[in-house]
Amino acid sequence: MEGMTPPAAAAHGGHDEYAPHGAFLGHVVPGSMFVIWGSWWIFACMREQILSSPERPYRSKAWFQLPLLPKIPLEPVLKIFGCFIGIVGELWFGQVRFTYMFNSDGTFNHGHINNWQHAAMYFAYMVAGIVDMAGVYTDLPPDSEQAALATAFIVEGLLLGFHLKGSPTEILVHKILVITIAASAIVMLAEIRYKNNVLLTAARAMLVGLQGIWFIQIAYILFRDKPQWDPHGMNGVMMIPTLYCLDIMLLTIGVLAFYLGLRFILRRIHGDTIRHQPLSQRDFDVEDEEISFTTGRVPDTLKLSGNGWSQGSKSVQLSAM
Repeated sequence: MEGMTPPAAAAHGGHDEYAPHGAFLGHVVPGSMFVIWGSWWIFACMREQILSSPERPYRSKAWFQLPLLPKIPLEPVLKIFGCFIGIVGELWFGQVRFTYMFNSDGTFNHGHINNWQHAAMYFAYMVAGIVDMAGVYTDLPPDSEQAALATAFIVEGLLLGFHLKGSPTEILVHKILVITIAASAIVMLAEIRYKNNVLLTAARAMLVGLQGIWFIQIAYILFRDKPQWDPHGMNGVMMIPTLYCLDIMLLTIGVLAFYLGLRFILRRIHGDTIRHQPLSQRDFDVEDEEISFTTGRVPDTLKLSGNGWSQGSKSVQLSAM
């Protein structure tokens, strides 16, 4: 809030060239949202993969339907209204008045630039939610929702990338955050090409959850005045990448354990109807004498003849997706 001295500055007599920017809740709240979002994606994509079959293969989605509310696009709705509340919170709530962008002399108000950057990030995700909703009620070009989602992460990464300032500790934790966001966007774009690979969706979900975890850890590093995170020292800077890598490894172990537990539960519920499906599915569909495939590997049931490929007694033409 305006007029408050950051804790790190207070610890050094009320003024500090390395006083952190932002606020504790300003990192914890969005971080918690990303953790919940990533956790939901982990559950949803793994559930769909476990329940998939050769007749109904897994297919990547920008958002997932809640099983208990199959007729309500809950995720897009929450994305739109949650981001709207975030924008209002950045520009109105907790402020003496509206966080205006310009001073009376026409220059940008330095104290409000952060709020406008954060509001722009929320707006990018709100636009992605609007695209999701449009895709529910009308026909959009294929993969529009996925492209809009990736664009939102690119916008967030760009804004944070040019948001780097402060102590070496603050700059480093935000650099790691930008790398995580960039990796998320790359994975989302790869999903457009490899729609049947659940590992990409799981990686997307893990990266979003990791982003949330790191947001929360940034809050504790910058705003809790722990002696080990002294902004003037380099020992904390050297430890930060280790902490981040530990998060990655623990998250990977947790996701694996969750997958095994979910598979066990769903097998108990659905019985023998659940069969083992490879996490990276390679499906070959014979339709109208045409085979579409996503990899260069040819199934064993196909044989090469003088006129092309044949499956049993039926000759087919081979074309790549």
